[in-house]
Amino acid sequence: GTTGGVSCVAVGTTIDRYRSHSGAGGGGGGGAVQIVAGRIASIDGRIDVTGGDGGDVLSTNVIYGQHATPGGGGSGGAILVQSKTVDLAPIQNRLIVVGGAGGTGPFTSAGGNGGTGLVRIEDNTGLDRPTAAVSVAPTGPNDSIDWLSVGNWSPVTAGPDAHSGAQSCWIRATGNFFNLTFESDTPGLPGWDMDVILDFGAGEVTTSYRNSTIFAGQSPQQFWGNLIDDGTLVPPQTSAPIIVRFQGAKAVAGLSDPCNVDVNDINTVAQNSLTPWVQHPDEFNSGLLAIKPDMIRFQIVFDRAHPDFSLVKGVTNLAVRVIPD
Repeated sequence: GTTGGVSCVAVGTTIDRYRSHSGAGGGGGGGAVQIVAGRIASIDGRIDVTGGDGGDVLSTNVIYGQHATPGGGGSGGAILVQSKTVDLAPIQNRLIVVGGAGGTGPFTSAGGNGGTGLVRIEDNTGLDRPTAAVSVAPTGPNDSIDWLSVGNWSPVTAGPDAHSGAQSCWIRATGNFFNLTFESDTPGLPGWDMDVILDFGAGEVTTSYRNSTIFAGQSPQQFWGNLIDDGTLVPPQTSAPIIVRFQGAKAVAGLSDPCNVDVNDINTVAQNSLTPWVQHPDEFNSGLLAIKPDMIRFQIVFDRAHPDFSLVKGVTNLAVRVIPD
C-alpha cells in the first residue's frame, strides 16, 4: 500500500447567526352571507364580515428576528340582502365589509390592509345607493359605488330560494305537571292539526289539514305528503307545497318571554334537552330521549315552486294534543 494523502473530514462547525425572513400568515377572508325575507328584512343589528388581520412579527428581540415579515390583511366579505322591503337603520356600521388590518413588523415593515368587500341590496321600495351607504362600512356615499350596489328584487320561484316559512314562539301547557305525553293520531282525532285555507277558484275554503276529505277523500296532508323539495327526494317520494315540523325542549323555569328563549342558556333550558326537528310531536314520547320536552315550537315551510302552491292561501289554528302527568 501507499501512505500519505489528505483527509476530507474537517473540524465541525456551528451556525452562530440565523436571520429569520419568515413571513407571518395573512388574514382570512370575511366570508359571504345571503339574507332573503319574503316581506321585510329589518336590519337593526350588525352584519359583520370584516376580513381577518394579518399576522404580526412576534418579537424583534430575538437575534436577527427583525428580518421576519408581517402578513397582509384578509379581504372583506360579501353581503347580499333581498326582500320586498329592506329596512336598514340609518346608522353607521350596520353592514360591515372592511378589509382586515395588515400585520405590524419592525422598523417601517407592515403588511398591506385587506381590500374592501362587496354589499348588494335588492328590494322593491326604490332604495338608492347614497341612502344605503350611510349604514355600510367603509362609509363614503360618494365612493361607495366601489363596494355597494342596489337594485330591484325579483323573487326566485324555483329551488330552495322559493321556500319561505315562519316559526312559532315556544309553547307550554298551563298548570302543574311533571311530564307531558304528546298524543298520537287516532281515527278521526289527530294528535296535531291545523286549518288550511284553500282556494280552488270559487272562493276561499277553510278545512282541516289532517282530518278532512277535501281532495277526493284525502286530507291535504295525505294528498301532498309531508316532504319539502330540498333537492334530495327520490321517487316515489313527492314534495308538498306546505310542511310542518316540531321541536321540543325542557324548560328549567318559567319563560318570561317565550318568543325570545336562548336555548343554550342552561338556566332557562335543560342541558341536552333540545330535540331535532320532527314530523309529529308524538316522537317526543320516545324512550330514546334522555330528557322529555315540556314545551314545543313549530315551523311551517311553504314551497312557491310547487304546482299546487297557488291553492294555498294561508294556515291558522294549529293545535297539539297533550296529556299532562
